[in-house]
Amino acid sequence: MKPKSWSDVMQWNDPLARARIRDWRRFLPFGPSSLRKAGTRLMHHSSPVTSVFLIETGIVKLTRINSDDREITLMLRFPGDLVGHYGALLHLPHFVAATAATDCHIAEIAAKRTVEVFQNNTEAACFLANHQTIEAARTTALLMDARSFTAEQRFFRLLLELALVTGTPRSVRAVRVRAPLSEAEMADLLGISKTSLSRLKRTAIRAGRLRQEGGVFSFDAKLAPK
Repeated sequence: MKPKSWSDVMQWNDPLARARIRDWRRFLPFGPSSLRKAGTRLMHHSSPVTSVFLIETGIVKLTRINSDDREITLMLRFPGDLVGHYGALLHLPHFVAATAATDCHIAEIAAKRTVEVFQNNTEAACFLANHQTIEAARTTALLMDARSFTAEQRFFRLLLELALVTGTPRSVRAVRVRAPLSEAEMADLLGISKTSLSRLKRTAIRAGRLRQEGGVFSFDAKLAPK
């Protein structure tokens, strides 16, 4: 299944993710997926690349140690995404660490075997190139959003994306989601400080745009820009 519009490219959706998983399995000899509990480390920063992972359910966060020795969250990976393939293809240690942010079902394949497939199977290499193009488009869109949208708008968009990926039931407009990330992790993804995020939430709650009960957030989907 190919994207039919830019919204398909920019926003994760389940049908495309299911199709992508089927295609990855068609090209790469993954075995059965296994459950990785939230908090399980898949890859360590600067460690040798031995495996490539396919996310079938759940969310994986990519992190890196900054100059102050704090682990910062750089981005999220969702069902249909590969993790670890860049290091495998470049024959370099991992640039980031990868950790299950939620309980995940993940399939694994040896990095060496992955490289062999992409080197010898033209169709697989083309599919990988298409996937990398979509990843690049998404990264570019995130950078543009940082300049185009307010931090609050980006916060609601992050919550909406988390709801879509975790399969949170929602009406046409009302969204209720349990965020699987800490406040510091969400702040990292939004490019703001934890203090700024706390202030942003307080302002939105006072204005009636957001409700929070512990880690559960409720809001109107129209507050997340498309």
